[in-house]
Amino acid sequence: MTGIYEQFGVTPGINARGNQTLLGGSTPPPEIQEAMDEAMNSGYVVFEDLLRKTGDFIAETLGTESAFVTSGAAAAISLGSAAALAGNDRDKMGKLPDTSSFDRNELVFQKGQDYTYKRCFTLAGAKLKEVGREEGCTVEEMEAGIGPKTAGIAFYESGLWGDEWVSIEEARALADKHDIRLIVDAAGQIYPLDQFTKVAQTGDVVAFGAKYIGSPHSTGICTGRAEWVESAFQQNFIGVEVAGMKGLPRGYGRPYKTDRGEVIGVAAALRRWFTIN
Repeated sequence: MTGIYEQFGVTPGINARGNQTLLGGSTPPPEIQEAMDEAMNSGYVVFEDLLRKTGDFIAETLGTESAFVTSGAAAAISLGSAAALAGNDRDKMGKLPDTSSFDRNELVFQKGQDYTYKRCFTLAGAKLKEVGREEGCTVEEMEAGIGPKTAGIAFYESGLWGDEWVSIEEARALADKHDIRLIVDAAGQIYPLDQFTKVAQTGDVVAFGAKYIGSPHSTGICTGRAEWVESAFQQNFIGVEVAGMKGLPRGYGRPYKTDRGEVIGVAAALRRWFTIN
């Protein structure tokens, strides 16, 4: 019998690299796929309720104040940056990604940590201001880069940075000192579990890739401190829909849509991740 890929002229291959986007991402375990199928075949739900209830479970599991499922880590990074830019100001939400009239529209970023996905921090309209040197960045150098236009710190947490870089804890302290936001790309920081929860609890908004825990490739987690996660939520696709119904300015995040099966898939995968050996 011809396989589904062959039916459409696609040649299947062997993946020896893990959850790689270029090779099709993740393959959810059978129990996660079953949970997703049940969600898709069990009727409909109020989507905001689904996102909030599963978000409560995710936040409780990670020890954070708030969370919700996104369409990948990149979406969570972008929405977190939007939260740093607009806060709870509906008029600002309605203007993004145009930040030309904003008093604060910059995120500081360690220059030597340049990486493929840093552009995700700018999709909502933020401007990246590089600080430090190619070979490292001190706390003093990062602080010197914080000015009147700084809305936050864009932080890439790889788990590999040495003492020559500002750590996530040091970035947290600077963000608190200057009353700015710490937006963290922690896409793959899902193990060990204490690293997962520590990073989740450190940022104002933290992005994880849910594909790494056995959820569908196109899913992520946005989590962190309630005020800023709520701002991100209001600018996400369902927040845009609700705002329109209420006659409020709509955010920019309509493209970051998930389906109900994906949302259940993330919650079920996270539950499994914290209980398997």
